[in-house]
Amino acid sequence: MPGEQKEDILATITLLDRLKGAKILYVPLLFTSEEECILKRQKHKDLKNLDELHWDILARCGRYDINTWKPEINKIVMAGSLLSYPYYRWKHGKKIFKVIMKFSGLEEIFVNRKVGIECQPQYCVPGPNTEVEEK
Repeated sequence: MPGEQKEDILATITLLDRLKGAKILYVPLLFTSEEECILKRQKHKDLKNLDELHWDILARCGRYDINTWKPEINKIVMAGSLLSYPYYRWKHGKKIFKVIMKFSGLEEIFVNRKVGIECQPQYCVPGPNTEVEEK
């Protein structure tokens, strides 16, 4: 939105984190001014003008949607994200790396392993020191 401050964007990210796991379909929209609107003279928002926090919101919403509504496609999304990275890097620059990592789910895997957080069992690969539970 026009006049949106960093605090507003951070509040949106906090709200998304608090709603994580809720059965909600997130559909982030970029600002578009409409002809019959008070804000009709304001500049449209497009992907070229997004800052890192706006990209973070788009990636979070996509990741939450996949985890909530279609978690079985996580591996496909991961592969597709990695394969499409060169194109998005060319189109949007270096800032897209964090977005791809978050959207693909790779950020959760790598960051959580670094800080020692257990991954979700359905997405974990047993390590050499881990016993696999037989069903």
